Amino acid sequence: RPVALSISPAQRPGPPLTQQLPLTTHQRATMIIAITAPEMERLIPGFDRLPSPLTSKAVRKLLTQAINASKAVPRHNHNSGHVGAIVTAEQYEIYSPGNPWIDPIHPGMSPTFPNNFPNEIEKAAAKSEYDWRLTEWSNHDVYKKRMRQCLDAAVPDEYKFTEDPIGGPSFGNISNRDIIARLIGTYGRLTPKEIEENEKELLTPLKPDETVETLICRYKKVKMTASWNGAHRIANRRLTNSFIAHLEELPKFNKAMGDWHDLPEAQQTWAKAQAHFKEASQKLQRHGQQTADAHGFGNAYNATQVDDDNSIASTIADMNIKHAETLEAFSELSQSNHATQSKNLALENEVATLKAQLQQLQIHSANASMGP
Repeated sequence: RPVALSISPAQRPGPPLTQQLPLTTHQRATMIIAITAPEMERLIPGFDRLPSPLTSKAVRKLLTQAINASKAVPRHNHNSGHVGAIVTAEQYEIYSPGNPWIDPIHPGMSPTFPNNFPNEIEKAAAKSEYDWRLTEWSNHDVYKKRMRQCLDAAVPDEYKFTEDPIGGPSFGNISNRDIIARLIGTYGRLTPKEIEENEKELLTPLKPDETVETLICRYKKVKMTASWNGAHRIANRRLTNSFIAHLEELPKFNKAMGDWHDLPEAQQTWAKAQAHFKEASQKLQRHGQQTADAHGFGNAYNATQVDDDNSIASTIADMNIKHAETLEAFSELSQSNHATQSKNLALENEVATLKAQLQQLQIHSANASMGP
């Protein structure tokens, strides 16, 4: 049975960061609620038992369950909960750019004062920081123990890596992070076809219902999936280039895109791209320039544009027809007026002739009445 799984150097998680960052003013003022073991069991109820023999699909499902469970366990200043406790530093960067994961460490037996003769304010501040760090470490410790229980229960004995002191199968002192990395690295790797399908997501045009935020989530999933497959990992530069190429097709981002290209190349990072276009999207939403139907995205925008062009062309054609009809009517009216004017002129001539004849008759009648 496999008691020692091999793992490539590229796949090895490596030691976690241990340097504790100084507490911020907000952290000092914020109480951390301690999580008890029963509460942790409710947050992490357990994972599906893996089959024997192991399958790639089942191992990757275990990874998904472990990540989702870790998200449910809160940690101050980390939006992804305790995900950083089971993935590598590189992978956690996918979830939380610019906010590295550092495993909490025990703060010691008592607070550390800034000098040998602290005043009451300094004592209170040191005690507050000590309590804060102790509770954070305690929550992390309870989380680690519960995660180990769930992994122990989910993985068949024949796939555990070491033996305990009495000869039984065990994970030994291997961390939860390394257990998952070894399982995925040995049994959960993608097939060539799955790798190809995963990378195709970077070439897939934006879907009508996708926003910038959902597109970023899609890219993060692609990168996380590839990150478990060594040589097939996806660099941030590739994510950035693909992301920008898709957004350049959206006219509503023309202003933001111009600002992006004005940045120095060194600043055009994946993290910066996410923040820059999230902000641009939020500005558009605030100004009411993003509609629920098209969102200005790819085919939806093009279809709208084509409809607009067809509508304009149809309107112009209608105007031309109406213009021609107007000219025809004007011509008919002119012709009618001309005929009326000719008829009136003939009548006027006829009246003038009758008047002249009447005058001649009146003269002839007058002469006849005078006699010889």
